[in-house]
Amino acid sequence: LMDLEIRSGDGEAAIRAMAALPHPPRILVLSCHPESERLVPTLRAGASGYLSKGAVEAELIDALRAVAAGDP
Repeated sequence: LMDLEIRSGDGEAAIRAMAALPHPPRILVLSCHPESERLVPTLRAGASGYLSKGAVEAELIDALRAVAAGDP
């Protein structure tokens, strides 16, 4: 689970770096940015999924389970 707003200021670069690892982790991005604004660039960087911080608890749990299972 990763927030795009990391200290370095470039969450997409961090995702690209993790995606380039020999055994990359599955990454679910949690963001305050509207999906239409950051969704595609985040997925292209290597994220497995994207969820708004406005999601309810059940949506977060379902998304975590899906990404952990290998689903988008």
